[in-house]
Amino acid sequence: MVDVRDPGEYGAGHILGAKNWPLDHIDERGGEAAKRKDKPVIVYCDTGDRTPKAAAALRKLGFTRVVNLSGGLPAWQQAGLPVEK
Repeated sequence: MVDVRDPGEYGAGHILGAKNWPLDHIDERGGEAAKRKDKPVIVYCDTGDRTPKAAAALRKLGFTRVVNLSGGLPAWQQAGLPVEK
């Protein structure tokens, strides 16, 4: 799970175990994870505005299994799934 929101938003609450790769730094964070390009990556934010850009950037870096979390963090929380601060 990759949270593409800003660090302040991430710190206020995120999906349990999610990594914070802010959209503005997605290229450098994706480069750090280059050895895991074949693993599934689920990207999310609050509104869904940032995830398509993040997914496209990760695909451009060679990640082959990138998907957007439909509904983002709000849908996750509405389903009663775990979040952490």
